[in-house]
Amino acid sequence: MSGVRMGNDKHRPWSLTARYASMGAWAGLLGGMLEAANLARYPHLPFLRVNYAIWFLAPLIDGTVAGLVGLGFGLVIMRPSDRRVGRWLIQTVRRYWVAVSAFAISIVGLVVAKILMDSPSPLHVLIKAGVILIVGLVAYQLGNSFSLKNLGVTLGSIFALMLAGLGVYCIRPSFRAIAAAAGPETGTGKPNIILITLDTVRADHLSVYGYPRLTTPNLDKWAQRGVVFENAIAPSSWTLASHASMFTGLLPHQHGADWANPWDGGRWTLADVLRLRGYVTGGFTSNLWYGEGGWGMDQGFELYDDDSTSVRHSLRALIFGARLLQPFYYRWVRPDYFDRRNAREVNKDVFFWLQNRAQRPFFLFINYYDAHDPYFAPHPYAGLFGDAPPAVIEETRTTFEIGGPTQVSPQDRAALIAAYDNCLAYMDHSVGELLESLSHLPGWGNTVVIITSDHGEGFVEHGTLSHGLSLYREVLHVPLIAFGPHVPKGLRIPQGVATQGLFSTVLELAGAGVPPLYRTSLQRFWTPGFLRDQTDESVVSELVPKFRLAGLSPLISLTTKEWQYIRSARGKEELYYWPADTTEQVNLANSAEYRQVREELHARLLTLVSDSLRPWRRPQYLFALAEPGRAFVPDGPGASVPGFRSALSSVPIGTEQAFFPTKESAASRKPPPDKDLLESLPYD
Repeated sequence: MSGVRMGNDKHRPWSLTARYASMGAWAGLLGGMLEAANLARYPHLPFLRVNYAIWFLAPLIDGTVAGLVGLGFGLVIMRPSDRRVGRWLIQTVRRYWVAVSAFAISIVGLVVAKILMDSPSPLHVLIKAGVILIVGLVAYQLGNSFSLKNLGVTLGSIFALMLAGLGVYCIRPSFRAIAAAAGPETGTGKPNIILITLDTVRADHLSVYGYPRLTTPNLDKWAQRGVVFENAIAPSSWTLASHASMFTGLLPHQHGADWANPWDGGRWTLADVLRLRGYVTGGFTSNLWYGEGGWGMDQGFELYDDDSTSVRHSLRALIFGARLLQPFYYRWVRPDYFDRRNAREVNKDVFFWLQNRAQRPFFLFINYYDAHDPYFAPHPYAGLFGDAPPAVIEETRTTFEIGGPTQVSPQDRAALIAAYDNCLAYMDHSVGELLESLSHLPGWGNTVVIITSDHGEGFVEHGTLSHGLSLYREVLHVPLIAFGPHVPKGLRIPQGVATQGLFSTVLELAGAGVPPLYRTSLQRFWTPGFLRDQTDESVVSELVPKFRLAGLSPLISLTTKEWQYIRSARGKEELYYWPADTTEQVNLANSAEYRQVREELHARLLTLVSDSLRPWRRPQYLFALAEPGRAFVPDGPGASVPGFRSALSSVPIGTEQAFFPTKESAASRKPPPDKDLLESLPYD
């Protein structure tokens, strides 16, 4: 039957061309379904999770592209030619319909090249070749078994169905809102709580912290209504580890989040606890890497709106998006990811959720990603403080990927800083819009707002750009502002505080009177009569650099009201008197004058870590505490360094978690992601 169809069309060039286009469309539709199934069933990494829109988008995109390629192929084949080679080619193609068509349609299918797995093994290549051949033959048969009219109706109906499904997904917030609005009204009288993290924002570049450029006029205004912590220190210098600490009150070695592993799902998060206490919990993030819910970020949230919910994300996950659209966007538009959402888009989704949520107290988490590289602020903020030409950003982007020592000219460094400051101004504007709009909604008078960051950003102060490479102040010193009921106005707190203390702080503000919370909550710093001890101004930070960054080793740090002590797994020690040396350029660790200070800080660090709540999920974070030739392994759960327990608090780090029922660990059920694929990704 197929030969009859092609035979009837071979003297009608346009009919045969249309048939080739239909075969290409069939190949794309079939391959698109296979690709969608592969992405939905076997996501390569947690952040690559896709939504059900992929079932409509993949066949639609792949079918359209393959159909156009099939059309082009048909036009080339049927083009009249007087040349001998052209006539021979046409005659050959017309004589061997099945073989030539199957091969051609297989090629234009596009999507099956990476359907099964990324492996150079001969077996996998053979499997891929078999899938390609099968798709091509099926597409050939489908495109040659019906009249052109029936083909048009069938393909048109399928494409219309895919468009309709995609349209339904695009209006999904209405369905999501209906689900969120259901449920009893409980917990009245409890404060609403909003936690905002400004991704990649260092405190010393905000005007509210004394930066000479007016980067944050809105934060300046809102900060006057509450408390500003002048020396807030992050638990790590990259996104996932830091957020996990804020959400759980644990240090990285306790919750286990690292570059290839989600954090331990057996620990309670803010969203977990507040949801059980009657709160509506919603999270919104534009961080399209380690902010994705698959890394554990969505734990406890009724709604967690990350990049995986967007159609643009699903498009970039496709072979077409990854291999064609993204490179085109990066090369000809700007060196960035085309599915990255800006603060305006995040605010739009937040407003919708707030207007349609259940009428109960809410916990709202928002992450803004606009200050992250490559520092492209939208108009009119793009040139507010100067700008970095795209060529400069593209050239330096490599340094964000590979880490290590970086050579940047003073002019380029100034341009990058200006572009970064532009992004801060845009982010500040967006936060200001959000808060101003929220201030007119019912319940604003009973809403606590906390604004902080997960980590800062380096600009070659210590030879590197970006973050996740070191534990210096440029990547650890972050903003922390709180205002609302039960928070004093116009207060600035100079003491060093740990942002992981936000776990206890939020729960205490919400009325969760778990015994140890008052001792670890940041409220203690504005409570009259509170007696501080050494642990109240001793902040531990940890880092295991991304495994592909050669030459870097695990680091651990202790920051006090005067000192920062840093130790690497290779035994290198650094000591900085940061109040006078704010950029930490003078290392005093090898000075005999400060030997006792260094030894005391080291001993205090050992005690704080060894006393921390067990079990430890990722002890490799603590490799920096090991002495040469001997691993850091305390004798038992209560082990510590002799002589220092009496000077330290009786509340070990992470004790809050011990007052909640044990949960089953989700981390143990998740297979580790593909590390080869991880190595190709930007760190965060």
